[in-house]
Amino acid sequence: MRTIADDGQTDCVAFVHRFGARSVIGEMDCVYSSRVTAHAGGFAEAEVAALRRVFPLPALAIKCVSQGRSARTLVGVYLVTTRATRS
Repeated sequence: MRTIADDGQTDCVAFVHRFGARSVIGEMDCVYSSRVTAHAGGFAEAEVAALRRVFPLPALAIKCVSQGRSARTLVGVYLVTTRATRS
């Protein structure tokens, strides 16, 4: 199996961005994210800290898109069911 080192990467950082209990979407309660670097020294602590501050933003965007898709699906199912019972 290939590894990130086979591609010349020297370090990897991964985060789990958990949603609050009231923000869970079905089974989706978090977003996973990761980054790799080929820098000889890997990630510096300051870089990891910066990534930790920045990464919640894309996680929030993913959550919003997921909520929108869920809402469209629910509305679509509701409308089809409502039309079928009225016919």
